[in-house]
Amino acid sequence: EELQPFLDDETEPPPELMAKIMCRVAKLDFESLPTAQQKRWMGLCDSFTQGPTKTLNNVWRSNAYSKEEADGDGGCLYDLACRANHSCSPNMKHSHEGDSIVLVAREKIAKGDELCSSYLAECLDPKRSTSSRRKLLRARYNFDCACARCGAPASTAEGRARAAAAVTVAVS
Repeated sequence: EELQPFLDDETEPPPELMAKIMCRVAKLDFESLPTAQQKRWMGLCDSFTQGPTKTLNNVWRSNAYSKEEADGDGGCLYDLACRANHSCSPNMKHSHEGDSIVLVAREKIAKGDELCSSYLAECLDPKRSTSSRRKLLRARYNFDCACARCGAPASTAEGRARAAAAVTVAVS
């Protein structure tokens, strides 16, 4: 019903409306899941809710992988894959194959190393500044990135070395 005006004239609905609709779809999917999987979903991060009570909408917003770059179908919540933290110089990359997600190492990962993927493709752009990446991540996921690429100020030798190493990984 809310989408009808956009279907009639083939214009894009506003992002807020699409987010609202995707959350409704997620709720329907959630209600069809076995109780154990519902508990796993609700055990995921909710980076938007203030206070102790998580909401399904905000768990979805905090964890769903975008499939738009793959096939335009919106997002999916993979309860294991989404436990990987974000990095602007990730050691894993992801791709979608049908309803599945495939995670592949971008480099050799030592036992005990944290597994990280980039939540946004824009963060892999070697020309994008730290402040620009942080602004995107704050708007979409409500956190300030402190990964190796963002963590040390570029004005220090350590920061320049981290940024150079991160860009090498990001473009390979």
